[in-house]
Amino acid sequence: MKELNSDFYSFGRVWLIAIIILLPKVDAIAQWQFLDNPFTVHQGTPSNGGAWCFASEKEEIFSAGYKGILRSTDIGKTWHFLDSSFKTVHVRFLLVKDHVIHNGWDRGLYRSIDEGKSWEKIDSTDISTVYLLSNFDSTIFISCDYYLRSSMSFETLLLRSTDNGVSWAEVENGLELIGRFTAMVRLNQQYFMSSFGAGLYGLDMDSSIFTSPDGISWHRLISNSVGRVGCLAGKAHFLFAGSSQGVFRSSDTLLHWDRVFEIADTSWITNITFIDSSVFIVDKCRGIFQSDDFGEHWHDVNNGISGNVNTLYLYGDYLFGGTTTGIWRRPLSEFTSMVEEPAQKINTQFHLLSNPIISTADFEFELLTEPATLEIFDELGRLIQKAILPRGLSRFSVNIESAPRGIYFARMGSLEVKFIRE
Repeated sequence: MKELNSDFYSFGRVWLIAIIILLPKVDAIAQWQFLDNPFTVHQGTPSNGGAWCFASEKEEIFSAGYKGILRSTDIGKTWHFLDSSFKTVHVRFLLVKDHVIHNGWDRGLYRSIDEGKSWEKIDSTDISTVYLLSNFDSTIFISCDYYLRSSMSFETLLLRSTDNGVSWAEVENGLELIGRFTAMVRLNQQYFMSSFGAGLYGLDMDSSIFTSPDGISWHRLISNSVGRVGCLAGKAHFLFAGSSQGVFRSSDTLLHWDRVFEIADTSWITNITFIDSSVFIVDKCRGIFQSDDFGEHWHDVNNGISGNVNTLYLYGDYLFGGTTTGIWRRPLSEFTSMVEEPAQKINTQFHLLSNPIISTADFEFELLTEPATLEIFDELGRLIQKAILPRGLSRFSVNIESAPRGIYFARMGSLEVKFIRE
């Protein structure tokens, strides 16, 4: 009996080894990687709200949240506190420029010129809660509650600095203050800014969106159409707004908005980030979603991450995520390889005869019954060519040999096609 059992188990072991050898190799599942950091007690356990924002400069990336400000010099593998000054507060905004660090939270705006060893509060006790902190080239903008000594009351203002935070001036030309300014972006040499207000008895009101050519003189464009906007992002000639009602997209100077992503009544969009031509959004309740066609279709990219996602940040070859459980990252290569490129559908109304293009873009479209305008934009949304096509045409060629290599967009009326100049 023992010999039979021995032979049986030996026989079984041989078959088990054979099965293992013949099994196809399975690649590791692409997913978010948890980064050990002081924002968490251990992986997957929330610790006072986790990471809320990021900033970077050269070889350093910073993160901040409920327990202070962290810095990493090895692309996020290890993190260390800058100092102990902000370990008991909720830092919501970070900005690092020319080795000067700014951070904003419920008690004001702080500035450090010695890598976070010491901090100076801007305008002493006058600046209170910070709602926005953005940098464009040599100009920093901040939206905050500011104490007006003349009236002995707080008012939400937009301030501007052109000397890296040494001095600040109020920006008020054209701004009709409804409440707090919440987001700012620059697209095609134009500034866009959103605001929403705390109205009677503190009830949140819908947003207004302002535009400015220089960040000094502003013009109000819309209000009460896209919910309470908390983030803005732009690419090519599209502007995206994330709000309490979802993600909205506009391509006609903000006169019309299309909702391209819906959310639950209890959720809101906290972040919009572009990586090349892909857009990533954060739904506070459902996590991170990606679109590769400017918001027409979305797919979930939450695999492996835990906790409510607060923000996303692009640094090096990684996308970083700040959640209530800490700091996470994921290689950019996984986002591009995990999505199969769909077969390109030819738009019979407006398409290119060949793509990519070396020198000449040959367009084909339905016979024009009236004159039409053909416009070509680069990836930043700048108009590089424009032509008025007479009626009776069904084909038209444009010489783009002098244009740099890259991604371009051609538009004719409401029709659009994307192409590559090689």
